[in-house]
Amino acid sequence: MLLLLALFGPALAPRDPLERTLVAEIGGRPLGAPFPPFQSWAFPLGSDRAGRDLFSRLLWALRPTLLLVTIVAAIRLALGVLIGAISGWSARLPGRALSALTDAALAIPMLIVALAAITAVGIELGLPAFIIGMSLTGWAETAQVIRAETQLVAARPYIHAARALGATGPQIMIRHVGRHLAPLLAMLMAFEISAALMLAGALGFLGYFIGGGVWVITDGIRIPVAERVAGLPELGQLIGTAQIRVSSRPPWEIIFPGLVIVVAILGFTLLGEGLRRRQASALPAPASGPGRLLAAAAARIEEAAVIRAGALPGPTTSALAALALAAVFISGGLLWWQSRPTAQAGPPTAAPALAPQVGWPAERGDAYGTLRSPSILTTPSVSWAFADPAGFTGGPAIAPDGTIYVAGTGGLLYAIAPDGQERWRAELAAAPAGGPALGPDGSVYVVDRTGGLSAFTPDGQQRWHFQNSYRSVATSGPIIGPDSTVYYTVMDAVQAVSPQGAARWLGRDPELPYLELPPRLSPDGAMIFLKASAFSTADGSQLPLTIVPDQPRFADPQLLVGADGRTYFRTEHRLVPWRRVAAGIAVQQALGWPANNVLFLPTDVGVTAAGTAWMLYSTDFADTRLVWINGDGRQIGELAAPLRSGRAIAVSDDGTMQLCGSARNTSLHCAAFSPQLGAEPLWDLELGEPGDLATGGAVVGERSYIVTDSGQLFALE
Repeated sequence: MLLLLALFGPALAPRDPLERTLVAEIGGRPLGAPFPPFQSWAFPLGSDRAGRDLFSRLLWALRPTLLLVTIVAAIRLALGVLIGAISGWSARLPGRALSALTDAALAIPMLIVALAAITAVGIELGLPAFIIGMSLTGWAETAQVIRAETQLVAARPYIHAARALGATGPQIMIRHVGRHLAPLLAMLMAFEISAALMLAGALGFLGYFIGGGVWVITDGIRIPVAERVAGLPELGQLIGTAQIRVSSRPPWEIIFPGLVIVVAILGFTLLGEGLRRRQASALPAPASGPGRLLAAAAARIEEAAVIRAGALPGPTTSALAALALAAVFISGGLLWWQSRPTAQAGPPTAAPALAPQVGWPAERGDAYGTLRSPSILTTPSVSWAFADPAGFTGGPAIAPDGTIYVAGTGGLLYAIAPDGQERWRAELAAAPAGGPALGPDGSVYVVDRTGGLSAFTPDGQQRWHFQNSYRSVATSGPIIGPDSTVYYTVMDAVQAVSPQGAARWLGRDPELPYLELPPRLSPDGAMIFLKASAFSTADGSQLPLTIVPDQPRFADPQLLVGADGRTYFRTEHRLVPWRRVAAGIAVQQALGWPANNVLFLPTDVGVTAAGTAWMLYSTDFADTRLVWINGDGRQIGELAAPLRSGRAIAVSDDGTMQLCGSARNTSLHCAAFSPQLGAEPLWDLELGEPGDLATGGAVVGERSYIVTDSGQLFALE
């Protein structure tokens, strides 16, 4: 409405905004200016002391004010994106200098800088003086956001891959970083307009507005009385020239312009917040009709202006960098415009929860990777510890009789009794990859780094050894399907092996990167998920699942299974429930959270049997953060713990999580957190030596097992 009024307001104004009326008939009697509001259709909002219609002046004032703040916001956005991208990308002197400049600009109040700049330039210069003054430091908030996002993208593996393939800095900035930043621009522009409106209103209140003021005679017969009033209306002028004593009468001349500014600020702030939430939780639907045309146009813009420009020689690329980057922003805007939420009406489709596993047969608790444990320990202590000086890989597998199986980096498979005594050990063909897994018949399966898979009986006798021929490196431990088929990751593929040790199939997606995580089985057993790719368990063929169309790689998409028996698609900070139907894929309302001040994507996610989603954020350079979201998409818990490289060990049905990570300057800590208590742990236990990290764990019954990279296996009870 504000934009429409700014465009058509002057044509809708009933009076000339400069026309003076000294006496008018109000309420059946003549009155002199200023006229009161709400008492005459001739002056619906009253008039100023010069007898000029306030309603008409407000309609005229919107256009120049919004024009001013839009120009200022565009300049701020351009400066913020440029400075933030350079400071976030470059660790050398230019980047450090721009980072220091951004921090300094954030420390100085914008109002003080604007007043000083406008005074120095000269208010009589008009619009240019205000553009300069309001743009000097207002870009710093945008630069801070862009700097953080650029640093996040710069650390991604595909950036290192692009650099290793010979891409130059400008090419990487345009083809990778620019695409990541483009969706932020509409949100940042809305916030910049809101901030510029606030600053314009503050300057007007202090008497700084475009055009200065004019003097008109408002009273007096023998001795004329003149007052300073605004000329051609602008919201800052209306506020700056309407400061009268409140005690004399209601100050309508300042109340109405102030309300317009408040509504405008609120509108653009809510617009920015809505765009931020849309980016965080809403998902694009399959393009159809006009949306498909917009998506195609966006793709053509990227192909022509980005990919082809990036292939040109260095000088040409540099010359076209600005144009190509602008094309990326335009295409990002087109893609955003054609997107809309895909939530279906009604509650989520019910699905039976997965049956709890007996023991802990795989590295993540089960073949679905849910980390599900019926309960989490309370106030545990260390019962015993088992050590291998060479170290352990992955997590343990726990048999129904309580036997613990763990693989050592020295090429040994251990079977340990529930009391901590070694039952047997077996030599492996090579160093293991990940932890072992248990089949339905009790067989123990271990993958080695050469791509081989070994099967052992429960008493330690080797049944067979399979050698993969696709690659020389396996990168995950195995999972076991209901029919005893063994699946494990080989760099960018899934290898399926029969219970007798024969190769069944090898499924590969050429788009997959190098991965070190085990595959996951779908609840119906028909699909195997590896990151965002799905393969048929029948023949290993890749299945064309399109959950979210045109999902960018930097969103780190991933397919997973919840303990509630439903399949999910994770993209950035949100989970999309989905299922296969006769017509294709049906998706429902996404579960997500705004992820404010989070500079990286989740390192682990899951859904409990009760439908509570959790997202874990933890790296070796930042504290651990954990967020719980209920089935309605409402955030129900959050914590920030001083733990680095945190690993989720197990999650109960009520969302309570056992988490292990390295505390600052101390040894490994394991703790339990619930969504009800947030950052206050149920218990916190220190284990191992300084520098130890958890490679895995398990929770079975009244016991918890923690494996460390230094070669310690702790039993807690």
